[in-house]
Amino acid sequence: MTIQQAVKKFLREQKVRKILKTSEIGATTDLILFNIKRNSSSIAAYDNLKVEMIKTSNHIRGAAGERYITILVNETFYDYILNIFRDNIISVQKKVACILLDCSNTDNVSGIITYITSLLAEKNINMHEFFTSQDDMTLIIDESKAFEYVDELKKKLNA
Repeated sequence: MTIQQAVKKFLREQKVRKILKTSEIGATTDLILFNIKRNSSSIAAYDNLKVEMIKTSNHIRGAAGERYITILVNETFYDYILNIFRDNIISVQKKVACILLDCSNTDNVSGIITYITSLLAEKNINMHEFFTSQDDMTLIIDESKAFEYVDELKKKLNA
């Protein structure tokens, strides 16, 4: 790596750290991650599920890709989700947690996910999925490592 590349990398990391330092960082446990085959019936069920969940204060995250739908819900909804999507469920991962980073001003800053995932890799923590939106990022990891990772991330950002 040239000196110029190293300087660019350092400056980019500083921007990322500044954004993350001012972000709210938290963990939610007792979640289940479902991967569901995407077809017309599962899309309709997913749309209905989102409408129903918005009426409650329950945690839900989801994404519909080309072939699969990924849904993250509180474990109290396990049977409910199994019933709705029973013929289309590809996999279920229990005992996962989400790390929520509530951050803004990320439009022109590259490398935020790379920075976060490198910290996960340093601690040998597997990331199952991640979701991003305009102002937040959700990382899905093993429940047993969630609070350890949040503490470690906060320490690194305040160093």
